[in-house]
Amino acid sequence: MIEDGVERRKHPRYEVQLPVLFDGDRNGSGTINDLSVNGSLIVSPTQVKPGDHLSLWLYLPHEAVPILIQGAEVRWSAGERFGVCFLTLQPHEQIRLSQYLKR
Repeated sequence: MIEDGVERRKHPRYEVQLPVLFDGDRNGSGTINDLSVNGSLIVSPTQVKPGDHLSLWLYLPHEAVPILIQGAEVRWSAGERFGVCFLTLQPHEQIRLSQYLKR
């Protein structure tokens, strides 16, 4: 996130194209366009609003089992794009996500 021309994110974001399913306050599917260890940008026709809570299933290339993020909160939404912050991520899923981002 850039505010006043200064990058405010604590962790780098990586450009990706990953399928994602989500449910919770809203149910749908989409594509993750950028990803970090604590959040992502999702493109989806499903309308969400800031404050919605979701569970996410991130489908990584060449892996049969998706990463489950049990708790994510929508921070912003604009058209078909929205940003989420990961609130609950089990340690083994955190490791898988970190390993994927290091590639």
